[in-house]
Amino acid sequence: MSNYYHYKHIDLHGWKGTFDDFFKIFINEKTYTGSYFDNNLDWWDLRNESNVLVIFYEDLVLNIYSTIEKIANFLKEQLEKIVHNSSFSKMFNNSISMSNSIKKQYL
Repeated sequence: MSNYYHYKHIDLHGWKGTFDDFFKIFINEKTYTGSYFDNNLDWWDLRNESNVLVIFYEDLVLNIYSTIEKIANFLKEQLEKIVHNSSFSKMFNNSISMSNSIKKQYL
């Protein structure tokens, strides 16, 4: 249902059909975003990665405070990693972000 209302109320999608119309394209995986099911399975496969947090709607309904606290803690951990990896010395020594020719210009 929420996906239908998202499409219906966001002008970007331009959806003007009925719920029955939407359900047909949704179940046949023809929405703008592709297969809802494949997308969720892709994220589910990554659920144990340190930079992925899976939240269930039911958890938000049952206990919004603890679920938002879980999100905040996750974001704090990610922020600490970003700050650590954004230091000049860390990026300077990262071969992906800094080529040798650029390093030579600044040595």
